[in-house]
Amino acid sequence: MEIKIGLLASGAILFDGQPADLAELDSRMSQANRSQDHVLYYKEDLGPEGSLQSMEIVKLVVKHKLAISLSTKADFSDYVDQFGQSHPRPAAPAQEPKDRYAPFMPDVDERGNAQEVFAKARTAASKTPDGRGIVLVGPDRAVMVLPVPPRSPRMDAQAPKVPDIPSDQPRNIAVIANTGILAAAQGKPPDLQEAAKVIPFLGMLIAFGYAGHRVWIFEGHASALAAGLEHAEILWLDSGMLPLLQNDWMSVAQRVMDPPRRVLIHSREHYALMPVVRASTPEGWTYSEPDGEASYVNCLLTTLAKSGAGASAKLVTAAPLPDLTGSTQDAAELEWIASLPFRYDQLDAGKAIELLTNRRSVWQRLKNEWIVKTVLITQGKQRTCQFALRLDADKTKRVLSIRVS
Repeated sequence: MEIKIGLLASGAILFDGQPADLAELDSRMSQANRSQDHVLYYKEDLGPEGSLQSMEIVKLVVKHKLAISLSTKADFSDYVDQFGQSHPRPAAPAQEPKDRYAPFMPDVDERGNAQEVFAKARTAASKTPDGRGIVLVGPDRAVMVLPVPPRSPRMDAQAPKVPDIPSDQPRNIAVIANTGILAAAQGKPPDLQEAAKVIPFLGMLIAFGYAGHRVWIFEGHASALAAGLEHAEILWLDSGMLPLLQNDWMSVAQRVMDPPRRVLIHSREHYALMPVVRASTPEGWTYSEPDGEASYVNCLLTTLAKSGAGASAKLVTAAPLPDLTGSTQDAAELEWIASLPFRYDQLDAGKAIELLTNRRSVWQRLKNEWIVKTVLITQGKQRTCQFALRLDADKTKRVLSIRVS
C-alpha cells in the first residue's frame, strides 16, 4: 500500500490528502506493514522551519522502517532517484526481485558527460597492469578497475577459444551486463566474488583481459548506450539484459562501433557465446553462425538442400571454399547468407572436406561414393534431405563433390 505524505510551504502536513500532524503520522505509520507498505513523500519549497519539519517526517519513516520514495510533484506522478533525477513513476510499483543477483536496469547518473566517462574507461582499459584489468563503469558513472588474480599458465590454458575474438589481435570489447549492485564502496571496487555472481561469464572476460584485449563493462542504459559502445570492436551482451535494452540497440551498436562490429550474446541458459547480426526482423537482429569450417559445412548443406534436387558444390583442398551466394538465387536465402560471418579466404577447404568425410560409416569408408541423409527444418517444418558425395584424390589434392539427390 502507498502511504502518501505531502508537506506544503505553509507547513501543513497532508496524510493521504487529509490534514495531519506529526503525532498522527507516527500513529498511522506504526500500523503499516513494513514488507508491503511504502511512503511516497512530496514537499514544496520550504523555509528553515519547514526543513526541520521535513527532517522529523523522514525520522518517522526511518523509525518505522518503511521504504520511502521522493516525488517532485504534488500528485506523486514521478520519483526521484538516488542521483536526484526525476522519472515518471511506473503504474505498478516495482517488485523486489527474489534473486538480488538477477539482471535489472538500474537508475544511472545522467548529469555528467557520458562520452567523457567512457573515454576515461577506455583509457583505463588500455593501461591496466600486465593486461589483467577489467574496467567497470558503475551506475554512478565511477570508473573502476576490478582486481583480478595473478596470471598463470593454467589460466592461459583454460582460456576460451572464440573465433570472433582472435587471440593474437587485441580488440576493444564493450560488455553489457548486470552492474546494478556493483557500486563502489568508499571508493573501492566491488569484491570479485560478488561481481562473479552477477556476471556469470566474468572468468571468461578476465581471460580475454590476460590475452591483451581491452574490456569495459556497463549496464547498457539508453542514456549512455552510444557512448558506451563507441570505439568498441566487439559487443559482448548478457542475454539476461536483452529485455531491458532499448528496442533499437543493434542499430545503435552498428552505427557507433568500429569494424569489424561483431556482436555476441552470452546465453545464460546454455552458457555459450552466440553471434548475432542485423536483420530485417522487428527486433532488428537475429542469431547467426560462428565463423569456422564446421559452421560453413552445415550452412553449405542447408543452402544446397533448400535449393532442391540437382544443386551441387565442389570442395578442393588448397583452393578457396565456394561462396554460398553461388548456391541459390532466392532473395531471402541470399539475405541470410549475407549475414553469415565467414571469411572465405581464411577457411581451410581441407578441414571442411575432412569434416564431411568423417561422417561416413565404417563400410562407407571403403568406397569413394556414398549417400548422406539429413533433416532440414524450415519454418517449423522438417523434411529429409539426401546428398550424394564423391571423393576423388591424388598425391596433390582431394576433391569432394556434393549433389542433392
